[in-house]
Amino acid sequence: MLRKILIGVFAVVALVIAGAVALLAFFDVNRFKPQIEQAAQERLHRRLAIDGDLSLSVFPRLAVRLPRTTLYEHDGKGTLLSLDSARVGVALLPLLSGRVEVDRIRIDGLSAQVRRAADGSSSIDDLLRTGKATGAEAKTGETKPIAFDIGGIELVDAELRLIGPAGTTTLSKLSLKTGRIAPGVRLPVTASTQFALPSKTAGEARLAAAFDFDPPLRAYSAEGVALEVKGRIGNDEVEARLTAPKLKINGNSIRGDAIALTAKRGGADAADVKLAVAAFEGSVKALRIDRIDVAANLRQGERRVAATLASPANASLDAQTFAARKLAGTVTIDDPALSMKSLKLAIDGALALDARKQSVDLRADTRFDDTTLNAKVSVDGFSRPRIGFDLKADRFDLDRYAPPAAEREKAAASGGAPAKIDLAALRTLDAAGQIAIGELKARGLKASGVRIGVNAANGRADIAPIAAQLYGGTLNGSARAAAEGNRVGLDATLAGVSIGPLLKDVLKKEPLEGRGSVRLALATGGATVDALKRGLDGSASLRIRDGAVRGIDIVRKLRDARALILGGKSDAQKADTADKTDFSELNISFAIKDGVATSDDLDLKSPLLRAGGAGRIDLGAGAIDYTARVATTGALAELRGVTVPVRLSGPFDQLTYNIDWGGVAREAVKSRLIDDQRKNLEQRARDALKGLLGR
Repeated sequence: MLRKILIGVFAVVALVIAGAVALLAFFDVNRFKPQIEQAAQERLHRRLAIDGDLSLSVFPRLAVRLPRTTLYEHDGKGTLLSLDSARVGVALLPLLSGRVEVDRIRIDGLSAQVRRAADGSSSIDDLLRTGKATGAEAKTGETKPIAFDIGGIELVDAELRLIGPAGTTTLSKLSLKTGRIAPGVRLPVTASTQFALPSKTAGEARLAAAFDFDPPLRAYSAEGVALEVKGRIGNDEVEARLTAPKLKINGNSIRGDAIALTAKRGGADAADVKLAVAAFEGSVKALRIDRIDVAANLRQGERRVAATLASPANASLDAQTFAARKLAGTVTIDDPALSMKSLKLAIDGALALDARKQSVDLRADTRFDDTTLNAKVSVDGFSRPRIGFDLKADRFDLDRYAPPAAEREKAAASGGAPAKIDLAALRTLDAAGQIAIGELKARGLKASGVRIGVNAANGRADIAPIAAQLYGGTLNGSARAAAEGNRVGLDATLAGVSIGPLLKDVLKKEPLEGRGSVRLALATGGATVDALKRGLDGSASLRIRDGAVRGIDIVRKLRDARALILGGKSDAQKADTADKTDFSELNISFAIKDGVATSDDLDLKSPLLRAGGAGRIDLGAGAIDYTARVATTGALAELRGVTVPVRLSGPFDQLTYNIDWGGVAREAVKSRLIDDQRKNLEQRARDALKGLLGR
């Protein structure tokens, strides 16, 4: 009996060997090449070119080897996919029982590229569309699971390119190796690649993981996931690591252990970020995450920022939403440039994300020093985000967080390259919102009820309205900025303000007193602050009532001039803020061109004086050269009819005035001679009239 069995086995083996020999001897696999190429054209609507002969082997497994093969784009010109060679093996003995077991699939030199348009469509959309269910599947709405068993897949030296509106993303030297792929079988996967992104980011990535999946039972799991990335962003080194010990999906049920992500960036703007996701469970529609922790440390020059945030969270994989409604944490800023050197903010807020709608909503409330800040920020669209914001603060002292004045002056005096101003960020900024501050202090200026509106799009930012109450009056205006030409502009009106306190707070000087209005219409462009000053164009006007010019008392000086009326002396004196010239009305306007403001319409009135004048203010150089011509109204008899020139000149911080006493004396003598001559003529006329009448 055993002998018969052995004879039967040997007979079967001999039959298989004979069949294999016959298959190799008589079967020409290349006769299927036209059919394969034709099928690709009919089903994929693309031309497939197989360059060379297909080869067939039998032992140890039946296998077909593909030569250089190319799949072209729709137009037949561009290449969608190509490979140097590929081998697909099928286990021979299972074929005898009607089962197909694919051996390892190895592909060498795979190269593929996908083009993505600005509207989100891609060059392979038609290949990704699924067909409609037919027959029993259409009636029940269910599809029959595909039975498959693959010994493994191996990619060697592959390259994938994604070409989009922002540039090309490339995965090169891609290697991937899997274990057996079949339902219910643990699948180990390892992969490594080099990548290059459009944002000047490049590096290497490695992945290791093990997966289990059983499609009929809708059961999936992943264990030991470890993804490592190292590379460069510009000139800075970066590295990141993601670990996920265990994740299980069983039907709609999801459960997972903690997930950890760490990322570091070196260079001048260094960053170290850690994200920890605690255990989570739920369903694809409602996933509960016990806690998410984020810790970040940032360094920019001498500035250090440390932030910690934590919150429980909920998510829906089905709806693609995420919500952290109890965000809490702190942000600490250490910066030598701050007047208090260190600032700590306590954060309380909420975050909601909807990936399907491509929207993010953030609310954050914080209190620092004596400021309470409430912020709401929304983002619509991820590829070209539209940002909305609403910021409210009860009070804010900007000077408290700006460098001290002494340090600013020292930095300015140290020279060096001028600070650059670049508005290029406006080209991609799309934002709209409003800012409201109850009480504001900035560069000495004090204001209340501050309201600012912002609308930025298409390379331009419009800031309107700008409104506030300040120094007993109001501010209303608007500003604008444009990336094209690096240009900025301002239109503003100050009405009913107390000029003296305003100038004292802003300039630390009080050259004028009184209540009045200021109008500004300015525009400029340039890459530095100095260039902006020197390129300034526009107009300005000042109207003041019941005020004074501080630093000079013209009336007193003219009274003192009685003793020197014929001396012809001329001297220059430093402006003294203890002196002042009162007036009932002052009006003046300026035309500004290339950073130089010129004026010739000064109109100053007081009970004792009248003044006009002309001159210029060089804003770029920070200097004044202005001459006022003062005339008395009769209180000073000796100078009645005399015009007194008063020249104000010098840099802003060292202004001096000069009175031409010699000119005053000459004017006075001339005026006296004319007056004496007039009196003499009048007397002679009276004498002549008496003679004519005989009296």
